[in-house]
Parts: sequence; C-alpha cells; structure tokens
Amino acid sequence: MKARMKSKRVMGIITMFLCTLFLMLTGVQSAELKWPNSSYEGQKLEEVRAWEKQWAGKTVDASNVDGVKDFLPETYYDRIKHPEKWGTVSFIIIPYQYIKPTDGLIKATNDAVGKASVDNDEVLHNWVNGIPFPEPKTGAEIAWNFDAITHGDTEFITNGAWLIDGKRKNERYLGKVKIWRMYFSGRTDVPPIPEFPDNNKGYRRGLIYCFIEPQDMRGIRNLSIRYKDTAKEDDSWAFVPAMRRVRRMSTAQRGDSVGGGDNTWDDTWGWDGHIRRNKYRLLKTQEVLMGRHSDKPLPPTKGNIDHSGTQRERINCYVVEFISKDTDYIYSKRICWIDPETWRMPYEDQYDQQGRLWKTTEFTAAPVNSKGGMVTTVFSSNTVDVQRVHATPAIGYPQFIGEEIPKDNFSTDYLIRLGH
Repeated sequence: MKARMKSKRVMGIITMFLCTLFLMLTGVQSAELKWPNSSYEGQKLEEVRAWEKQWAGKTVDASNVDGVKDFLPETYYDRIKHPEKWGTVSFIIIPYQYIKPTDGLIKATNDAVGKASVDNDEVLHNWVNGIPFPEPKTGAEIAWNFDAITHGDTEFITNGAWLIDGKRKNERYLGKVKIWRMYFSGRTDVPPIPEFPDNNKGYRRGLIYCFIEPQDMRGIRNLSIRYKDTAKEDDSWAFVPAMRRVRRMSTAQRGDSVGGGDNTWDDTWGWDGHIRRNKYRLLKTQEVLMGRHSDKPLPPTKGNIDHSGTQRERINCYVVEFISKDTDYIYSKRICWIDPETWRMPYEDQYDQQGRLWKTTEFTAAPVNSKGGMVTTVFSSNTVDVQRVHATPAIGYPQFIGEEIPKDNFSTDYLIRLGH
C-alpha cells in the first residue's frame, strides 16, 4: 500500500513537472508569435474589406471628402475641403495591404520580448536591436519603437524639393540633395548584427547630406553622428566649399530650416531628434487613410499646397503627443500618427510656442522587398506652414537599401574628400 501511494505521489510530481514545462514552452512560443501581427485580422479585416467595396478605387476630393472625414487627420481634411485657400487636392483609396517586416527584424524582436524598459526620463534600458515593445502600452514605448527601426540598416536616397507660396500661387525649385544613412548598432538585417565589433566610439547612426543643386549650394555637406548613449548629444559638422573647411554645428541649429524650406533638421522623417528630448502621451488609436503603398513620385502642381494622386489605405495608427522638454524649443508639441506595422510616422501636426497649429508634415511611402520582408521608404513628403499658407513638398528617389556603405564615409575627412 505504501509503495503504491509513493508511486502515485511520484507520478503526480512528474505530471505537474511536465504540465509546468508544457506551459513554459507554449508561453515562450506564444511570446514569439505575438509579433509581427497585422493591423487588421478576423472580423475587423472583414469589416475593412466591406468598407473597401464602397470606396476602393475612388478618387476623393472636395466634393466627396465628407464621406471619409472620420478617416483623415482634421488638418488634412480641412485642406481638401477648402480648395479656394489651399488649391485643389485629391487622392485615391486602395485596399489595405499588410507590410511584413524583414526576417532579421522579426527574429531580433522575438528574441528579446519583455526585456526592454523605459524609465521616467524616457531613457531606454536593456535593448540591443529589434522592436523593443511589440505591444506598447505608453507613448514613450511607441516613440522608442519608432526610433528603433533601422530601415534596412543602410539607405541611400536622393531628394528633390520645392517651395510653394499658396497666397501668390507660385513655386520655386529649392534643389536636390543626396542622403546616406547607416546604423552602427541596433542592426537587424545586414551583417554584422547587431553592431560593428569595432564600434569603440559607441556610434548609433551616421547621416550624410550632400547638396548637389542649386548651384550656390552645390557641394555643401553635413555629417551627423548619433550615439548609443542617449544622454550624449549628436555631433554634427558642415563643410562649406567656399570656406574649404569643416565647422562644427551647434545642437541648437537642429531647429533651423533645411535648405531654405519649411522643414527643420529635427523634422526629418517626422522626428529625428533624441527620444529623451520629449515627454510622450498616447492620445488614442485612430483608423486613418495614409499613403503606405504610394510609390509614384508626386511633384507639386502649380498653385496647390498639397500633392495630388497619393494612394491611401486604412491603417489603425497610434496617435501620440510629443511634448518638448525645452521650453525655448521652436515647437511646443507635435501630434504624431505612427503606423503600427512599419513604425514610421506618416503624418504629424506641429504647434508653435503659443500652442497654435503651425505646420503639418506628411510622408507618403511604399515598401521595398528586402531581406525576407519589406522595408518601407519615403517617396514623397510635404511640410505645410498653415500660418503662412506655405509648403515644401519633396520627392524621394531610393537608390539602395541594405547595401554596404564604408564606415569611414561617416567622418569629417570624408566630407572634404566627397567634394573633390
């Protein structure tokens, strides 16, 4: 009898152990399967498809925009609704398409689920690469997801920009710039992963601008280095051909205009400053029509503030308030729409120091096949100064994504050599 009771007790312990092990393994598996997930699934996807039967393929302009008003940022709706002030604007609705991340980004994210954290000073901890918060709960977590994307680890694009005066109904070509961007750490797609082994200076990212048009700006080059240490400010330098020398740029100049346009250095890609420079508040999620598969460059049409012809699809975005910690900063806050699949910022409203709406910026993008998934790149952008009825539309021409760029290019010596 005692032997049978002991045997049952042992079997019970073994059963409990196996059940616990099973739960642990399935728990790990479910964590791995949490990301990526599409914005629409199941019944919600069916609802979107039903709505698309009415709207997909239609051109939306001032005459019918009220039918989709709930799916547009209020500031964008206002510009379409009032062509007498902003010029004629229209867009085309297309069906929603899921954008799959690259294999490297998926692996890095799932390997580190639950490890990252953000403190009260907006500093990120325990992160190496990938999306730190696959299921974000706060504005700061969403902001760090936006910052963590490495866009294929390397990118080379050319940009052309214009300046539009909506009051005088005229436009002026600003010029063209070449842009190289490479991540030294936090890499997910191009070896070495996650970081260059000889990254002794602790670089996070290098960024080069080289102006090639107009003639009076040709040869001006800017280099910006961001560090892994989020308490360390960026280092930036500029090379001016007329002076034949490199000079250091102040961090205060990040609020300056880029090439005479309406956008600043910090406005690049929606927000290109340090995440810790702001406080963040998650306002809501909102289903909006955004340009996620709009790969046709959209030049401006004379007298019109906005692009026409953008292909827009529904996506359930996070809406996050970025509030600057610097009371002297040019913007008091930004309201940013962030795509939960690509972690790009397709639209934002920017407010001046008095809290008045000052500018809006939109980025229309499209995914490019890369590394077993898709890397989204910007094809067109537009910053609108709503106070001056002024705009700076730009067209992006991707040259490559995910190809090697020599590390030595991100140096002041290279700024000089680039001009010879």
